[in-house]
Amino acid sequence: MMDNNSKNNNRLQESAADPSAGAKTRDWGKIWLVVVGLGLLVIWAMLWHRFYILHVVEGPEYEAKAQKQHNTRETFTGSRGSIEDRHGTTLAKSVESYSLAARPAKISALKETGTVLSGILNIPEKNLLALLASKENFIWVSRKISDQEAKKIFEADLPGIYLHKESERIYPHKHLAGQLLGFVSMDNKGLDGLEASFEEFLAGRELRKVVQRDALGDKLYMHGRSGTDDLSGKNLRLTIDLQIQHYAESALERTMRENGGAWGGCLVVDVATGDILAWAHYPFFNPNIYNKQPEPVRRNKLALDALEQGSTVKAFVVAAALQEGKIKPDTVIYCEDGKWQINNHQIKDTHPHKNLTVEEILRYSSNIGAGKIGLRLGAATYGRYLQTLGFGKRTGLPLVGESSGILRPPAKWPDIDLASSSFGQSFSATGLQMVQAYLCLANNGVKKNLQLFVNENLRAKDSGERIFSEEVSLQVLGMLKSAVHSDGGPGRQARVAGFTVGGKTGTSQKAEGGIYGEKRVASFIGMVPAEKPRYLVMVIVDEPKKSIYGASVAAPAFREILEQTLAYRGLTPEETAAMLAEMAPGSSLPGGEGPSADLDLALYAQNKAREAAALKTGARDASAPAVAGSAALATAEDAAPNRLRLSMLPNPAPEAGAPKIVPDVRGMSVRGAVEVFAHEDIMPILKGQGSTVVRQSPEPGAKFSYHPETQYILWLEEKTL
Repeated sequence: MMDNNSKNNNRLQESAADPSAGAKTRDWGKIWLVVVGLGLLVIWAMLWHRFYILHVVEGPEYEAKAQKQHNTRETFTGSRGSIEDRHGTTLAKSVESYSLAARPAKISALKETGTVLSGILNIPEKNLLALLASKENFIWVSRKISDQEAKKIFEADLPGIYLHKESERIYPHKHLAGQLLGFVSMDNKGLDGLEASFEEFLAGRELRKVVQRDALGDKLYMHGRSGTDDLSGKNLRLTIDLQIQHYAESALERTMRENGGAWGGCLVVDVATGDILAWAHYPFFNPNIYNKQPEPVRRNKLALDALEQGSTVKAFVVAAALQEGKIKPDTVIYCEDGKWQINNHQIKDTHPHKNLTVEEILRYSSNIGAGKIGLRLGAATYGRYLQTLGFGKRTGLPLVGESSGILRPPAKWPDIDLASSSFGQSFSATGLQMVQAYLCLANNGVKKNLQLFVNENLRAKDSGERIFSEEVSLQVLGMLKSAVHSDGGPGRQARVAGFTVGGKTGTSQKAEGGIYGEKRVASFIGMVPAEKPRYLVMVIVDEPKKSIYGASVAAPAFREILEQTLAYRGLTPEETAAMLAEMAPGSSLPGGEGPSADLDLALYAQNKAREAAALKTGARDASAPAVAGSAALATAEDAAPNRLRLSMLPNPAPEAGAPKIVPDVRGMSVRGAVEVFAHEDIMPILKGQGSTVVRQSPEPGAKFSYHPETQYILWLEEKTL
């Protein structure tokens, strides 16, 4: 018993003496929980610290980066407005095209890239290598390339080479009215002509918007629209009639080739409205390749270049003197037998005359007679009439760089200047100013503005100012008629069979180095019908070579233009007796003999004349209704006065190959498709966004219809290259 107690006591003493023995009894689980808790606390603190850094310190920066990934700011530019003729035929339009750009720093194989691009673009390889070696971050390689070139570049997949969509201006009818239309820069900014004058009107507006992007970086547009629909520029509709423009340019080209010359111009005006129906120049200018044609060819000389106009001015000095009572049509003036000395200067006539009436002075174009009329009128009075007619100031048409001509203050005119200005020298005027002045005579002496736009807000308002009395105007128009239709009149070659024509030839010397040289300006201005003009036409040829006289150079072109214009817009008298009234669908003869019509003979004559003109020129009048079949006269008793009764016969079988078939343009570029339809004088309606035609209406294989209500529509989309 004692031994056991002693052993226990000894053990207790040993335990008390060894501290490590008690440590074995500690709760290590709790210790580890504390350690883990402290660790988690540290981690939690670190996370909060990182959270604070990300959201407070660096938060705005990361938020901006996120916004940049999911949103982007994009500049939207509306398409440039179209320019159209009076019937809505497109003369200028913007379409999508591709341009080639590069980021030189990302080009991995410079030599290989240059070789490939040189073969596709037909640009010397050394030029491309020099361009691609640029230190710039972004460079244009070639702007507005063809769709075929863009496709090849896309398939080549060259690093650092990019295709960008841009808007390209096209002129489907090429040189027609080219100088008037002008052209745009690579960035679609108007540089000349109406494109420059109406830059703000035609140009699409720009708008910067935030656009969302998906995970792949593709932009997301609301309802699939880019937002440019309401940014497009306005369309500009001209008074120009494309068909008459074609007549004028064709006649002008023929005249220039036969007679030579530095330049030729023509204006055709509808007298009743003042509308300019044709504005032609030769040599032709094609705005599609403006950078390949010299500046003189691009120049709109009818508005920009002032010339001494010659004898065409004589009508105004005669009208002014008649209005002031200084002369009468039968007043006789001695014309010095062809040579007149005034203030040490000699004035000559082409043909010597002794005594001529005022009518004969204008008919035979006597410089001496016109000069003496000017002296009777006086410088102050004559100068006032010239200024009132519009000489010495711009016409008011919104044309970039229009010339005001040169008309010195009349108070400074010596007698020789007064005499020479009476037959069109000593002052200069543009073709546009001459036509505007003649328009006053054609409009019964009341001043009328020339009009170039169908848009009502762009048309000039007529003042109604009367310059010549109606009596004086009729007297002068009669004299101009005599200059064309009388025996020996210099305007004989301007006659149009079946119509009365009034007009005046002009042959003026050009001043060189302060003296008059051998070069001439030949012109003719005329009206039809002479008694009550409907159309006014001016033809001018600068420095003709074969002949220098307006009677033999300009008058024949005038006649050709008028013949075709009258046939297209009206009728030719010798055709009317053989013409029937136009057919109207839906009516029938008594007894059910088939469809028939009872219409005005003049309407039929007009349409048949248009068809004749179309056959002659190879062109077509889109506004003329189509005839479904042949017509036969009904009995004479059924016809009302001035009207003919006709019935329709069955359609004859078409000749082999006669009907024109709508081509298949699906898969073609929009530019190529537009050119195909332009050959038929049709401008299709473009729908959708893109550069490739995917659908068309009418379907391929259908017969062409030239009815004005027929619509040709091309649907576009962006095709993967």
